[in-house]
Parts: sequence; C-alpha cells; structure tokens
Amino acid sequence: MTDISNYQKIREDSQSFYSNIGRICCPALNNEYVNFTSEGFNHLIYKSERTERDRSVQIMKFKLLKYQQPIKNMMKVLSKLEKRKRKK
Repeated sequence: MTDISNYQKIREDSQSFYSNIGRICCPALNNEYVNFTSEGFNHLIYKSERTERDRSVQIMKFKLLKYQQPIKNMMKVLSKLEKRKRKK
C-alpha cells in the first residue's frame, strides 16, 4: 500500500516537473512533438472530469514521470494493441 500522507507535496513537485517538460520530439511518432499540457497532467489525477483517481494510483503515475525521457528515447515504433474477445 502506498503512503499518501505526503500526497500534496508529491503532487506539487510532480506538477512542477511535468510543466517543465514542455514538449518533446518523439521518434515513434515520426519525430512529431508531444506537448505536456495542464490537460495531460489532469489526466494523471482524474479518470473523467468529475472522477478523481485513487490517490495511491496518482502517486504511482507521478513517480513514473521521471521515466518519460528514457522511454521516449527507446521507442522507435508506435504499436497498437487490440483486445479481442475469445470465442468460446
């Protein structure tokens, strides 16, 4: 279980980090730019406009932000994953 006692500090630090990313060039998207906007940060906090994600899930997402640059650099191709129902 994730300790959420320092949630507000983690959120503020993550928001500052996120806003400093700005935009990045993504090789997997034909070197198009991906913008890290306030709308994107809100997606880490909310499932929909009025439904907040569980705080432990938010903290996990905040902690993963630091890996966006190394992952982006490793990605060369965007792949699409489809879920299909199995026929019984």
